[in-house]
Amino acid sequence: MNLVIDIGNTCSKWAVFNQQKLVKKGIVDQISNILLSDLFEEFPEINKAILSAVRDFPLECKTTLNIKTSRFIQLTPETPTPIINRYKSPETLGLDRLAAAIGGAALFPNTPLLIIDAGTAITIDLVSSKNEYLGGNISPGIQTRFKALNLFTGKLPLISKNDTFEIVGYNTDGCTTGNNI
Repeated sequence: MNLVIDIGNTCSKWAVFNQQKLVKKGIVDQISNILLSDLFEEFPEINKAILSAVRDFPLECKTTLNIKTSRFIQLTPETPTPIINRYKSPETLGLDRLAAAIGGAALFPNTPLLIIDAGTAITIDLVSSKNEYLGGNISPGIQTRFKALNLFTGKLPLISKNDTFEIVGYNTDGCTTGNNI
């Protein structure tokens, strides 16, 4: 079994896979040794783990993953990948963006890809049909946009994303929810 961990800017996501079948997943503020201990107790068959982190990850958790698995990979700019990284400064490329490009290329090999990830930031990344990561774009995510509209305008209230979708907004909330962008 495999444990996959994604430490993003706002939250951390984890998933346990048996072959390619998702067994369990979760979202937490921070990955902890308590969480890892619980996962290894529930799934003692976990023998491999991979981590993509855009912020700090506790050293004791890395130690636990190294001890409890036969193979632990922490994605870095130097990690060998199945795609060619053509980014001009690979050491500054967000590892979440690289991981998304690797995942996209694995799912759709030798296919030109446009990968959009809407989280704390909205990232748009390009992978060529030759499985080359080409670069992309970063812009503020939905919550950051809401805060900016509230802060830098005279009358727009601070709103929260809602789960309804309207292509055209007919009131202030409907126009600014981000669902019609």
